[in-house]
Amino acid sequence: RRGLTALEIFDSVEFEHVNLAILLTKIGFCYQYLGKPKEGLPYHERAYRILLSKLQGNEVECSMGIINIAACHIAMGEIQKA
Repeated sequence: RRGLTALEIFDSVEFEHVNLAILLTKIGFCYQYLGKPKEGLPYHERAYRILLSKLQGNEVECSMGIINIAACHIAMGEIQKA
């Protein structure tokens, strides 16, 4: 039996808040720092979706989510996706 990942726990609840997006982004950065951008990518993608839904019209905050996703793709060698 394996434990749930943080992303699986957050996906199981209907809670979406900007603070959750910040937390997910930080978890994504931790994976990137550990040299595991593939594992960090889903956290950045979920954070970006939350930011889009909660910060409509705030291009600066939403663009940071796109940059984080692109950084993961670059680290994985997927330049075209970035």
